Amino acid sequence: MAESMEGSFAADWLRAAMPAFVRRHPHWSRLEPWLVKLGTFFAGQGLVQGLSFLSSFFLLRWMNVKEYAVFTLAFSVQCMMASIVDLGFSGSIVALVGARVDDPKVVGGYMAAARWWRNHLMPPAFALGAVVFYILGSRQGWPLWLIAMLTVLTMAGVWLNVLGNLHIAPLLTRQRIGWIQWAQMLVAAVRLAGYGLGHLTGVLVGALVTAQNSALIGLTGLLYRREALTLAEEPAQSEPALRAEMRKFISPQLPTMIFYMFQGQIMVFLISLLGQTKNIAEVGALSRLQQLFAVLLPLITWIVGPYFAKIDHAIIGRRFVLLTVGMLAFVSVSGAVAYGVPEPFLWILGPNYRHLRAEVFWMVLSAAVAIVAAVYHNVAYYRRWITLGVTSAHIAVVTCAMAGTAALVDVSTALGVVQIGLAGAVAAVLIPVATCLRYARRAS
Repeated sequence: MAESMEGSFAADWLRAAMPAFVRRHPHWSRLEPWLVKLGTFFAGQGLVQGLSFLSSFFLLRWMNVKEYAVFTLAFSVQCMMASIVDLGFSGSIVALVGARVDDPKVVGGYMAAARWWRNHLMPPAFALGAVVFYILGSRQGWPLWLIAMLTVLTMAGVWLNVLGNLHIAPLLTRQRIGWIQWAQMLVAAVRLAGYGLGHLTGVLVGALVTAQNSALIGLTGLLYRREALTLAEEPAQSEPALRAEMRKFISPQLPTMIFYMFQGQIMVFLISLLGQTKNIAEVGALSRLQQLFAVLLPLITWIVGPYFAKIDHAIIGRRFVLLTVGMLAFVSVSGAVAYGVPEPFLWILGPNYRHLRAEVFWMVLSAAVAIVAAVYHNVAYYRRWITLGVTSAHIAVVTCAMAGTAALVDVSTALGVVQIGLAGAVAAVLIPVATCLRYARRAS
């Protein structure tokens, strides 16, 4: 109800704002729903990302380099563990439910199946996370008590993350985007307030920030759950048939998912193993520039992907051409701005990282290319064009690109590690583009 009221308000505002000659245009009836949806999305997501940007902006200035390195490594290990625990099962709920979005029992059945898989993946994920923490923390000379504390805190966050990942699925199937964004805005505001309080009291250290973020993961999940309970009826026990269906759906993408759960954190892990503590902080700070593009990720997952999933085969080729033109323009503009005017990016990083001028260009370019890779991957994913052969080729190409770059650069520096990341991002575009092009030509 709240979502429909929100859409009605946005539609009324749009009609009032648009000149009469625009509303009389023959294509207005087709454009209006998209303008309302995109306008609502970017307004809400803009607030979410604005609050998140402020949190990162102040955290880079309020935390010293050593503590920021601690937080960076903890965050990377937590992301790795969360990826292992989920392994795409939560994300598959929307695709498997399909047109049955109005049946709470169907949605709840797939949620129970995803929960079953997540519960069974949690122990090996925690074991691997503990080993990685011990190896990399010891390499940096951190005390055992700190390594143990970070391990426990990140595990708590991964456990709480089950709430959010499962209960966002019913909201996505029913396009309750407004509620998702409201929850994210609330959590982002609490996070910023927590950072500010920690700074004022002088206790803004890596372990405390990790603890706060883990608690906020739980808060996000509870907010999603509050609304999702009206849309899904999750049974006490999952059905073996649904678990098998989910496994079959995930299997072709499993090699890529396993690969990316490590590849996504490779920059931090490499610099933690081969570099110094200050280098970890530098890579962590540079990674925050990716947040400038973060507003596009939900757009890709929530709007672009589902759009390509339902459009007619006859027009997929034309849409693919338009998409490619847009992606080329996006990467060109992003790279040109970062190379020609790096000062705004250096200002974002703050005085502790103002010397990373060259690294800024490579990181911004890498982030832009990664967005392009995500776009094409989502198109192929939602069109169900991903096969085991596609994933195998994808892994091989990206691995060779990153390994080859690693042999040419200094992997103990932030610049070298960022360049490895760019090589991986460029390679990650190739196979999804080739896959989309192949099937788009067939459809046309």
